[in-house]
Amino acid sequence: MNKKYWLLLLIVVIVGCNADNNDDASSQESLDMPAILEVEIKISPEDPVPGENVRVQAVVSQGGEPVEDASEVKFEVWEMSETEHEMIKVVHIINGIYEMNKIFKEDGTYNIVAHVTARDQHNMPKKEILVGSPEEQSEDPKTDPTHSHDEHAHHHADGNIVLEFSYEQVDNSQEATLTAVALLENEPLEQAKVKFEIFKKDDTKHVFIDAIERARGTYEAKYGFPSKGEFIVILHLQNETIHEHTEHLMHIK
Repeated sequence: MNKKYWLLLLIVVIVGCNADNNDDASSQESLDMPAILEVEIKISPEDPVPGENVRVQAVVSQGGEPVEDASEVKFEVWEMSETEHEMIKVVHIINGIYEMNKIFKEDGTYNIVAHVTARDQHNMPKKEILVGSPEEQSEDPKTDPTHSHDEHAHHHADGNIVLEFSYEQVDNSQEATLTAVALLENEPLEQAKVKFEIFKKDDTKHVFIDAIERARGTYEAKYGFPSKGEFIVILHLQNETIHEHTEHLMHIK
């Protein structure tokens, strides 16, 4: 009788310890998982007119707490019918608010994307605003071919993605061919959205060029550089689960 009692007690103790260990592991796992980086774009006034000063804010938080130490916050602004995008870097104001003032000179439908990098996460929500009284309504932003952004946070790739960039040596009288090769787990990454963002240093005007997949995992685009000098080219790659970018320097003779 005593032997059965002690054996049963030992089994109860072992099961209880295992349950406690599993609970501890689950708790530790939840502690190790960082909260999603949240970004909200706010516009004031909400119905701006041309020539009026507009305050644009990115309100950044994580786990309900303001994020005041973002490594980079930029606003990308462009009118829906244009291919040139303006990129404006902003700084922290207070309580996780990053702010700029912008004057829109003409009526139109404008897109604003907040590019926020903080605490090893990246989020870039998009907001469409009407300035004045545009004659024609723009396309649905969900189908806008000029630029596409997911509304959720993106974590940078973990090293299994390889992006290679190359270009032909050209002068500014020729059209350059820009090439990107994308590999995932050493296999060609197919059917991704690839764009080349092109601009000169200290230039707020950024041009975005869509690339076409010419072969499996190989994407190309052509661009005529407007002048000589050094240009920065940022290669953007995106699909349903991945958003990666790399920065490169081009010398145009």
